Amino acid sequence: RLVRRKIKNKRERAKRDRNMCASGILLYCTRAAVFAAAVCALWALWYALRGRKKAPLGRRAFWLRLLWLFYLAALVQITVLRSGREACSFWLRAQRGIRMNLRPSFTIRLEWRAGLWPSCYNVFGHIGWFMPFGLLGPAVRPRLRGFWCAVFSGALLSTAIELGQFALASGSVDVDDILLNTLGALLGWLLWRGIRAVRQKSRSRRAAE
Repeated sequence: RLVRRKIKNKRERAKRDRNMCASGILLYCTRAAVFAAAVCALWALWYALRGRKKAPLGRRAFWLRLLWLFYLAALVQITVLRSGREACSFWLRAQRGIRMNLRPSFTIRLEWRAGLWPSCYNVFGHIGWFMPFGLLGPAVRPRLRGFWCAVFSGALLSTAIELGQFALASGSVDVDDILLNTLGALLGWLLWRGIRAVRQKSRSRRAAE
C-alpha cells in the first residue's frame, strides 16, 4: 500500500506540473475558449430567432451580454467540465479519491511550502478567474451593483463550482478556493466602481464645459 501511495503521489505531482506549465495552461484556455464560443454562438442564434422579438437589446448591451456569457461558459468549462471525461458517479469519485479541505488557508500554506510558482498559480489563478465576475457582472446585471450582492453572488458561484467539481470528480473541494474566488469578485467590483467613478467625473466635466 505504501508503494502504491508513493506511485500515486508521483503521478499526481507530474500531472499537476504538466497542468501548471505554459503548455498546460494554454491547453486549458483553448478548450475553455472553444466551449465558450460554441455556447455564445448558440445564444446568439437563439437571440436572432426569438430573443430579439421578446426583449430587444442595444448594440452595447448585446455585446456585454455576449462577453458575460463567454466568461461564464469558459469559467464552468475550465473549472468543472475540464476535459469532459468526468462522469457523475459515486464510483468514479471513490476511485479518484477526491480531496476535501474545509480548513481556511490550509491549501494556501501547503502550496506556499511547495514553491513560489505553485503558490502564485493557486492564489492569483483563483483570484484572477473571478475578477471578471465583479467587473462585468454589474454592467450586465444591475442587481450586482451593490457591494454585498456582488460579494455574495461571487461566493455562491464559487460554492456551486466546488459542488460541481465534487459531483463530476473533476477537482478537489477546497474552502480556500471559495475564499480566493470571493476576493477576486470583490477586487473586480472595486475595479468596476473605480471605472464608473472616473467616467462620471469625465461626464460632469464635459457637461460643465
